[in-house]
Amino acid sequence: MTATIRVTCPTAGDIPPAYQLRAWATDDRHVVLQLPPAALAGPGAKTLVVARLAAAMPEFRVSDGGGDPTHELVTVTRLA
Repeated sequence: MTATIRVTCPTAGDIPPAYQLRAWATDDRHVVLQLPPAALAGPGAKTLVVARLAAAMPEFRVSDGGGDPTHELVTVTRLA
């Protein structure tokens, strides 16, 4: 199991750039981006964020991490 780095992003525009996510997500750590539901309220907004990050970082797994009433989560994990 890897350690978690949680990054709070008030809006989708505040998601760190791919080079920063690559530096944070290592063999020992994965990154969980936390966004308020309103930041991803549009139809398919979360899917678009996941797809955009996945295309920018093909050597990483970018996935919908679920969420709760206060946060939407996107997970970034380095592939072995």
